[in-house]
Amino acid sequence: MLVASGKMGKEIFGREANLRQNLNEETLETQKLVAEMLKFRLGNGHGSDLEKVAEGGAADCVGYAALAAAGLRTIQLRNHSSGYKVLHVRGRIFFLGIEITAIPGCPAWMQDHDFVQVIDPTKNEYLFDPVLYDYLGISNLK
Repeated sequence: MLVASGKMGKEIFGREANLRQNLNEETLETQKLVAEMLKFRLGNGHGSDLEKVAEGGAADCVGYAALAAAGLRTIQLRNHSSGYKVLHVRGRIFFLGIEITAIPGCPAWMQDHDFVQVIDPTKNEYLFDPVLYDYLGISNLK
């Protein structure tokens, strides 16, 4: 299980913020940190290599999701949250019920999309997309 180290770890552990053991606050704080650290760039080649993503300051959806998942795990460790599974996942994109990733002629880079899935101790699932948060301010997915 990856947790943030290096620049991301210093950002999280060095903050004075009072982070409560609340999943919504933890995911929002994670997305804010990732948005501060990264700018979106297609095909930057760093994938989920957290050190390269953090050093480069730019990432595609893979890097954003990898850094956000590691960041959330780190925040949860700091807050002694337990029982949550944090996963970097790949899936399809739907907008208004239409699968964007299945549209004929869709560019190869839009065939799938990476985001973060959180499963709580009672098996409820939550999704968030750090790229959508960075560019549109959308903090939770359904």
